[in-house]
Amino acid sequence: MTVFANRQTRIHLRFRAFAHERTLKMKRIVIVLALLVMLAACTPALPYKSYLVTVNYDLSTEEAITESNYFPDLSCYSHDYQYLNNDFFPVTGDGKHFVQVFMFKMEAKTDHTTINAEEVIRTMAEYGLRPATSRELLAVIAKFKSDFELTDIAIAALGDPFTDEMGGQHGIFVLNIPHVKTGDRMKIVGLMDFDAGYATSWLFAAVRK
Repeated sequence: MTVFANRQTRIHLRFRAFAHERTLKMKRIVIVLALLVMLAACTPALPYKSYLVTVNYDLSTEEAITESNYFPDLSCYSHDYQYLNNDFFPVTGDGKHFVQVFMFKMEAKTDHTTINAEEVIRTMAEYGLRPATSRELLAVIAKFKSDFELTDIAIAALGDPFTDEMGGQHGIFVLNIPHVKTGDRMKIVGLMDFDAGYATSWLFAAVRK
């Protein structure tokens, strides 16, 4: 009888400990949700389409590109493919992180016909945004493939550029355009130069600071 009672006591104590732990977890979840609601209420809405994604930093740059279903330009006149790897775009985090990525556009913010990367980054800062990293942009493209199936506009990530031997900086861009001869969609990942001029119709992936 004593052995049975002790066993019942142990089971009861374990159940209480389990219930207590579950209660604490639920309280933490409630607190986090309340903080997110407060943050959303205090954060001004931005006039840009955004995407909520999980960025997996356990993937290499090559794996992240493969998941996006976009591909480096392997044509004879492009050598971008040799830079689209961890050596030039190293992993900047670990594990998985939840992030909201905005599609920032400069078209209505300048009277120029072209813009450069520094101008874009400076204007983003006025809205409390920073440029997204290549990994953040690729995560959006991978999860929301259908949103970009017929998009003829390039989308660039300026948040983790690499610097070449001449001091020039390069980010990445993705572009989904029809082939001039076949009409088939070409999903390209390439490099964009910070100093070059780009059309104001380009989109730039951005994240809140």
